[in-house]
Amino acid sequence: MDLITRKLFVKHRTEFTYAGSARESVNEIRLGPVDGPRQQVEYARIALTPNADVAESTDVWGNRVWWCQIVDDHPRLVVEAESLISMRAPVPVIGEVDGPDGWTVLQGEAYREAWAEFCSHPSLSRGRTRRACSPTGSRSRPRSE
Repeated sequence: MDLITRKLFVKHRTEFTYAGSARESVNEIRLGPVDGPRQQVEYARIALTPNADVAESTDVWGNRVWWCQIVDDHPRLVVEAESLISMRAPVPVIGEVDGPDGWTVLQGEAYREAWAEFCSHPSLSRGRTRRACSPTGSRSRPRSE
């Protein structure tokens, strides 16, 4: 099967503001995505305010863990994480799935529902309904968003 790739950019920000100043702040940060069968992490990074050295490890479940220690007094801590992830979804290949022409699987409701966002014209997806396309490019029944 061929693959369709979609890229997702994820940005996260957490801010801790203290009543006074914090000192000897030790933190574990688990905001990094992991590679898997349907996704690949192109990059993941964090930024801290105040600035601190960051160590990275992997926990027993395979999750990325960043660790930092802030020794100086600080009235707040800001953690910002950014990631770029490539998402892969299998697409049936003509002749590989259900016969020499492969159209049977493409005409099925499950295929249209799963891939509607890729084959809908933008002008049809505004408002309350979106129309999914059939293999011939014609519009099928409206579906709720």
